[in-house]
Amino acid sequence: MTTTQAWLHYFWRPVPDDTSSYGLVRHAFFGTSEDAAPSVISACDEIFALAKPSEIDWIHAPTCSRCNEALEEMKVQSPTTTTHSCGDCKEEGCRKCCCTESTTIVGL
Repeated sequence: MTTTQAWLHYFWRPVPDDTSSYGLVRHAFFGTSEDAAPSVISACDEIFALAKPSEIDWIHAPTCSRCNEALEEMKVQSPTTTTHSCGDCKEEGCRKCCCTESTTIVGL
């Protein structure tokens, strides 16, 4: 794969996972939930079938710590850039509403 930059987009979803006594675990998946296939690879490199969870599932399903760690590692390794859409701001780390900060992952 050639070196490209892609925005880091991910979503969380409770999915069937027998590592939890509840039977579901919240895992992170890359992309958007609207574009996801019926089964996808999580941030922790496991394949899960996606379904529409109930509100109770969101409350009771624990969060996958390996997905959290994988996303945190990507965040630490990725550069953060600030885009100045107003044109008059040259300040590094600006937090004005016209400036947006984004994290990019190289090679995705």
